[in-house]
Amino acid sequence: MQAIIAFAILLAALGWGGATSAAPAAERIRLCNDTSVPQSSSVAFRRDGQWISEGWTMLLPGACAPIVEGPLTNRFYYFRSESPGWTFRDERINFCVGPEDFTIFGDHDCAVRGYLPGAFAKIDTRPGRGLAMTEEGNLPVYLSAYSLPGDRQGTGELPQLKLEATFTGCDIRRGDGVLQCKFTSAKGQICVDDDGFTSLSILAALQNLPEGTRVQLRGTEVNRFDTVT
Repeated sequence: MQAIIAFAILLAALGWGGATSAAPAAERIRLCNDTSVPQSSSVAFRRDGQWISEGWTMLLPGACAPIVEGPLTNRFYYFRSESPGWTFRDERINFCVGPEDFTIFGDHDCAVRGYLPGAFAKIDTRPGRGLAMTEEGNLPVYLSAYSLPGDRQGTGELPQLKLEATFTGCDIRRGDGVLQCKFTSAKGQICVDDDGFTSLSILAALQNLPEGTRVQLRGTEVNRFDTVT
């Protein structure tokens, strides 16, 4: 179950208009696997007003590959890499992914459409924003800064949530029409959203649950700015 304690909305930053006179714009983003294991990568970006996610590209240790061919029309691009036994340090920016090679249009209703939700990290293409562009106009992104050996749970990076709460009902959230079920607890208000993470069976059960029912919530806490998931 996904529990959200917060009052902030995570916004994916959109396109950036181009180069500055002080530095040229990058022509393409190259993902470089400087870890000791093969990595499978995926990328997400916005094109013609629509989100697109693509994957998977296999990168052997020491290999680099372009994940976005230029010219780059957006300021921000997003990527994810996976390898068994390794943890990807994402930024809780979610797109749809598939278990095999995929090209997916849209970043909503992943589970309903038969996909999986995946958390991505952000690449800022603006010059001087932490990534050094090569003379050829490539913007290299090194996986060792994002992919770490070891299980995420074992690092203590994501604490576990376990607490008593009182169910206060479900309704449709204003603005985006997402179903949201709410609880009150010692940690404040907790919301469970129909965002592709919570199973449909749990959401269906919550809609039939009487208000005022005491429940025990269990899950993984994920800090998302002012949000805990």
